[in-house]
Amino acid sequence: MAYEHITNHVEQALRRLLSQFKGKPRLEGTISAFVNPIQDIEDMFADMYTLRELDTAFGQQLDGIGQIVGRARRGFNDEKYRLRLIGQIGINTSKGTPENLISIFNLLTGSTNSTYSQFPIAECSIFGNVPPLSGIELLQDGDMEGAGTSSWTPENSATLTKSTAAPYEGLQSLRVAYNGVADPGASQSILEVGQWYLARGRVKMENALGPVPIIKNGAITIYAGAPYAGWYDFDVVFFSSDAKIIFGSDHSAAGWVEYDACSVQLMQLDNWSDIYEICQSIIPGGVRLNAIGWYSGADAFAFFDSPDGKGFGDLNDPTIGGKFASLT
Repeated sequence: MAYEHITNHVEQALRRLLSQFKGKPRLEGTISAFVNPIQDIEDMFADMYTLRELDTAFGQQLDGIGQIVGRARRGFNDEKYRLRLIGQIGINTSKGTPENLISIFNLLTGSTNSTYSQFPIAECSIFGNVPPLSGIELLQDGDMEGAGTSSWTPENSATLTKSTAAPYEGLQSLRVAYNGVADPGASQSILEVGQWYLARGRVKMENALGPVPIIKNGAITIYAGAPYAGWYDFDVVFFSSDAKIIFGSDHSAAGWVEYDACSVQLMQLDNWSDIYEICQSIIPGGVRLNAIGWYSGADAFAFFDSPDGKGFGDLNDPTIGGKFASLT
């Protein structure tokens, strides 16, 4: 049974008074004086419980857990030390089975469902269902439900409107239409140069014969869509070389594309080298972990051999989006 920290003992005690005693300041003051120490004890036990939990402990509390499991801090900050403690617990209890690796990988990444694969000779990989995101949505009006298009800046004279005809979800979508200049788009300057991001959402063309959707980071194309008239999803990891992300198309004549349910989030990749090292230590000696990563829908994003390896995208140019991740 999970521990429940009760924070309102005084309020609960006063609610239990019979109606004829409620609103009596002296009586309520006396009861509060007796119950307040109980609340103090409750809070103290809550601190003892939470600060001894690996997920919430910090500082000296983590050092104490390290002594128990046999892993010294060695200069690591709390976040990285916590990862290593999880890994040490895994090493202490692991028998080198795929189930052991999956359990530790899920703990380290927050995944709830992971895919483990084996390859000849003595190699394996593991992918989780949770990408390493900051949790902060950077895109303004990404659901396209805002009034007007003030969150968006037209690129190449594009005409920007909100369409209510057939949005993917909600009441409207963002329509980007050609207006005399090739490659129309809608942009926001929300990125920090030199960081990895995940952009995803839904896009629709005017018809299956027309120009395709194009998403750019500054002048670099990070995604090119396919000829298809209905809504379909995009999901792309990219390394930012410009502050601007542009949702547009390669129109050079009349036409439009629409975007809906879009999101841009910063990826947190600092710990993936630690995660790789820990997972490699879980599996038996002589077995090589050739890739770790995450999947989203039909796409998989991987670190090969180590977080410096290239994944499933274009190995010749790892800045051109696709199914890959790299820290180099």
